[in-house]
Amino acid sequence: MKRLILTSIALFAIAIMHAQKFEIKGVVQDSTNLELLQSATVFLESKTDSTLISYSITDENGAFKLVGNTAVNEFNFFTSFTGYKEYSKTISFDEERVIDLGTISLSSDVEFLEGIVVNARKAPVTVKQDTLEFNAKSFNTKADANLEDVIKELPGVQIDKDGKITVNGKEVTKILVNGKEFFGNDPQVALKNLPKEIIDKIQVTESKTEEQKANGEAGDANASEINITIDEDKNKGWFSRLTAGAGTDERYSMSGIVNYFKDSFRVSVLGSSNNINSPGFSFDEIYDAMGSSAYSINRNSNGSFGINGISFGGSGGITSSRSAGLSLANDWDEKVELSTSYFYGNNDTESFTDNRTTTFLPDREFTTTSSSRGRSMGDSHRFNTRVEVKLDTLTTISIEPSFNQSTNNNLSNRVSNTSDTTGQEIDLETSNNSNSENYSAGANLYFSRRFKKKGNSVSLYTTLNVSDSESINDFFSERVISENGVVDETEIQNQVINQESKGTNFSITPTWRKSLSEQYRLNISYRVSANKQEQSRNVFDRDMVTGEATIFNDALSNDFKTDNTQQRPSVGLSYNKDKTRWEVTAGLLYQTLNTENIALDSSFDRSFSNPYIRAYLSKQYGKFGRIYFNYSNNINVPSTNQLQPVEDRTNPQNIVTGNPDLKATNTHNLYLNFNNYNWEEGKGIYSGAGFTYTDNQVVDSHYLII
Repeated sequence: MKRLILTSIALFAIAIMHAQKFEIKGVVQDSTNLELLQSATVFLESKTDSTLISYSITDENGAFKLVGNTAVNEFNFFTSFTGYKEYSKTISFDEERVIDLGTISLSSDVEFLEGIVVNARKAPVTVKQDTLEFNAKSFNTKADANLEDVIKELPGVQIDKDGKITVNGKEVTKILVNGKEFFGNDPQVALKNLPKEIIDKIQVTESKTEEQKANGEAGDANASEINITIDEDKNKGWFSRLTAGAGTDERYSMSGIVNYFKDSFRVSVLGSSNNINSPGFSFDEIYDAMGSSAYSINRNSNGSFGINGISFGGSGGITSSRSAGLSLANDWDEKVELSTSYFYGNNDTESFTDNRTTTFLPDREFTTTSSSRGRSMGDSHRFNTRVEVKLDTLTTISIEPSFNQSTNNNLSNRVSNTSDTTGQEIDLETSNNSNSENYSAGANLYFSRRFKKKGNSVSLYTTLNVSDSESINDFFSERVISENGVVDETEIQNQVINQESKGTNFSITPTWRKSLSEQYRLNISYRVSANKQEQSRNVFDRDMVTGEATIFNDALSNDFKTDNTQQRPSVGLSYNKDKTRWEVTAGLLYQTLNTENIALDSSFDRSFSNPYIRAYLSKQYGKFGRIYFNYSNNINVPSTNQLQPVEDRTNPQNIVTGNPDLKATNTHNLYLNFNNYNWEEGKGIYSGAGFTYTDNQVVDSHYLII
């Protein structure tokens, strides 16, 4: 055994010794007019097994440089450019590891001979204007690889433990399949379920809004989106993927997906089930399903998360989850595009917690021991559709309706004892059975009309969302205060709490764009929005004799309404030339807040006028560098729960009371990003710094009662 280990170490040392640095440089030009070709693809493959060694693109002077470390001595060198014949050359390294290929001339690929079939090699990386395109088959992965495995092999791409994707330091906000959404806008579904066998190209481009796409504008320089194109040979027929696993203690995990492709038509069905604390679906899916009823959110570093007190995945208990989904997309006559999806999720989590905590105060200390047991069960349904209609070459209209619904049941019991050094004790026992149902529905409508002069257009963006959340809590609490074994006070809460929250949000934003010159453009818009919220909380105490919850508790009940309207006229000036882009938008943000507490027969109004400013600057320098600056200010009014002057005593040790005199919060955000990632060498710098200044921030004020 020792001999084998020493041999392995020796072989490893030899491999390291033979892996030497190399450099290959040159210039690519057009053979006819000797024009230097910018963004031509150059790459190097091993001659023996065609393994990709290094790749790059030419700069504005047609120059390139391939660098790296390898023990391989014989290569196939290739360079290609759209519309030109590929150039190839065999290169051998002897003692000289630096090779200058000089000027390489590419000839036109236009052929007029009949009966000729040209077989072209696909370059591993191609740059097309603002799109970085990877050939999936050029990157080695395991035999049963999925999209996530392929993306991890791409240079400059990283995926963290939470599934967040970055490309050359920029976050990926969306993954599309053949240009269409795949189960909504959550990248995780595509990452985990699309098999490598059907993937042809992986295209990375700047993330764009509907307005930017319709007007052919540049997108967000600090965010990316990925489009997966399906191999033509695989774009017709059925394809499926199934994974399953089992372990001790009856643990299991299984998932599968079935796809049917036929040209622009696509149907995908997926499902999963497990009891190993894997959510089975992502945070975005659950959050979208709950809509605006998601009032309490927490996310943990272990990948788990909780919404409205319900845990999904992680170490918060033993979780069983099931999910299923259907996605469909199709085009008609290049004028109508449709994508729709449905997703179902189910979870069942059991949790057991025992704690012992000692708190040290300046004058005394006290210790709390507690034991809690809980079970959370939930179902969620999410439906999304997007229809885009091109009325003519200049006019586009799209509508995106959505519906989300969820039901949740939460059972919890907790027993605790708190004692201090003076002999005082507090024994607390609570139990809660909560049932809730939440739904939200909405639609986004976008209309765009471009004019014949480039850069001139009008557009209209409208959103409408309604939500309703109802819950019933059967709550019991017994709080006993004693001193040296003698009971001083007993407080019992035995109640049924009915809560309902309704909301309606509407906004409309017309925008006019005027081209002032080739570089400058004027944008004028006027946004109007209205947000109406109604929240009621009815608390009924149980009769001590009959046990029926018939006694209405005025002190703990409320009926609250809030109307929040906003008007925002703004004017913006943008500049775009070469590698520099900037835009400054300024306007007035006028906001009114009207609240009415029906239970207390009180009301109050607020109005706010603040300047509205948005500004950004994006500057490219060199071949890889970019600097990005952004400033924005936001005005946020307090929530209904923060404003209502009613005690919430659901947790006797954490009594919450709102403050009707709260003001709106004004937040100023500054962000600076510096990115210089050399994807040729797989190294670089990505750094960012942010500064936030807040006026009138809403914070909690805590008082300890014992």
